[in-house]
Amino acid sequence: NENGGAYNTLTILSGSYTQIKASSVLKIDAQIQGFPGGAVAGDWHFIYDGVDTLNFMGMDNLASSMMHFVGLCLIDGASSTGSKAWSITWHTANSSSNRPFGVLNPNATDSALQSQCSSRVIFHELDL
Repeated sequence: NENGGAYNTLTILSGSYTQIKASSVLKIDAQIQGFPGGAVAGDWHFIYDGVDTLNFMGMDNLASSMMHFVGLCLIDGASSTGSKAWSITWHTANSSSNRPFGVLNPNATDSALQSQCSSRVIFHELDL
């Protein structure tokens, strides 16, 4: 972290993206749905091809039954094309049990107020 301490890291979502053009700019839009039960005291990171973008997301608490995290960033793509690994991670400096929510993509089993929720990450590759 910024204070030189060790992070406790939790990977929330991960995958791969096939970059079409070398050194393009990527616009990343993410929406993560969660059910309460976490401490919400940490930092969101978006990692693309090994490069970390700090404070990637913000939170919108939708009533007491839903947590909605939204992230948007512009990043420089890799210098080469092809499949690139990405992940969205949650970092805390104080506890390995700290997490942003209790359940990822909750459904009616978690709360009768909602149907199945889904999180999404959208990549826009820009040729600027």
